[in-house]
Formats: sequence, structure tokens, C-alpha cells
Amino acid sequence: MDKLQKFFGQLEAILPATSDSEPFIVTENSLPCPQQLISTGRLVVKKGVSQYGSWYQIDQLLFFAHKETYRQLSLLILGCIFSSNVGKVELLLTHEKSDIKKIIVESQNLDIDTLTGGFYAKPFAFKYWPEVQHRLHPLHNLQVSDWDLPELLLTDEDDCCITEEDWKNRSVIRGFGTPSGATRFAELLLNIGLSETERQEFYLESYVGNKSVAPGSAEARLWLPGGDYWDDSLFEECG
Repeated sequence: MDKLQKFFGQLEAILPATSDSEPFIVTENSLPCPQQLISTGRLVVKKGVSQYGSWYQIDQLLFFAHKETYRQLSLLILGCIFSSNVGKVELLLTHEKSDIKKIIVESQNLDIDTLTGGFYAKPFAFKYWPEVQHRLHPLHNLQVSDWDLPELLLTDEDDCCITEEDWKNRSVIRGFGTPSGATRFAELLLNIGLSETERQEFYLESYVGNKSVAPGSAEARLWLPGGDYWDDSLFEECG
């Protein structure tokens, strides 16, 4: 069985699945969080470039998955954010057609011995109310701080791209920003996976377009079966 599905499949199956379901509450350590690297062949992420006119280009990440996989990825993100003892979780993408080979989910947990001055806080709880997403740009115009939007950084295994070849071969995503930004992305993935969701594509653009990601983040497009760029052959082996 796919390891992401094995780890979160049973929990995903009992999550709120419709817009009239009761809310689901996440608190510290209330979700399982893998202590080691796990993998999935049910998520494909391809690299692209988003171009605005003839004067601006930005990395673009194209996600392809079924609803249940998006929800399982959401649980992985939330489990990491609300874990008190996990600094990051690594998810290997094993599908041969995925340009991205690893997603690193960072919790931003702090070591008390390394703190400098100032005020520090950590996530307390997230209460998820299911909401069907009808908009192409679901995170645009949220009236929140730029840093409270998701962050998807395209990099390499060493997080050190120097040469042109290094930049060309980037295959790692570091995500998903601040706890607020990452939770907002996880919430979107849960909503995409609702049974009532009919839209098959969702865009997260930079500030040059319909601002939906944090400063410096790559843009993202998320596809479901039936979307214009969905490829049915991607997951034939998965059943």
C-alpha cells in the first residue's frame, strides 16, 4: 500500500466530507506525525514557469492528485505543524513522471536554547469547518498578512543552488511557510477533497497576479481528475 495512504488513509476517511459536517479540531499532538521519511506514488508535481507579459517570470508548481491524496497531504502538514517534537517531515514522491522528488514539510518548532530576544508563540489549535471551494483563486483577497499565505520554495537537496545546472535540476519543495500560511494551505487541500467540490483546478499566484502565496514563493496550480490538463494515464497503476 502507498505509505502516505497507509499512514493517513483511515483518518482521512473519517474527516468531514461534506459542507454540513461537524467541525474537526486539531490541537498539539492530536494527529500522528511520521518520525521518518515516508513516500507516495499518488501525487505528481511538475515544474513550470508562469510568465507575466515579457518582463516577469516565476517558478510554477503543477500538482496532480485525487481528492483523498490531497486530504492525506493536508493531514501530514497539520500533523507536522502541531507536533511538539518534530522539526520537519520528508515526503518522497516516487511517481516517475513527477519532476519534484521530495516535499519537506517544516514545522518551525523552536529550540528554547536557541531563542534570541522577543516574543514567541506556537500553534494552539485549528478548527476546521468544511467549505466547498468554488473560486479559481481560493486564497486571493483574504485580507491577511502576506506571510500568512502559503510558501512553496523550489530548491535542491542541499538547499544551495549556485550554477545554472543546479537551478535547472531543482526537485525539492520546502513548505509551507509560517504556521498560519501552512495551515491555510492544508485547509485548502481538505476543502478540495470534499465530495461536493466540483471545480477541478485551483490557482495560487504571486503578487504580480492574484496574490495567494507568500513573498518569494513559487506559484502553484492544483488539478483534480477532469481538469483541462489532467492526464488520466498518470495514475492507471494506482487503481
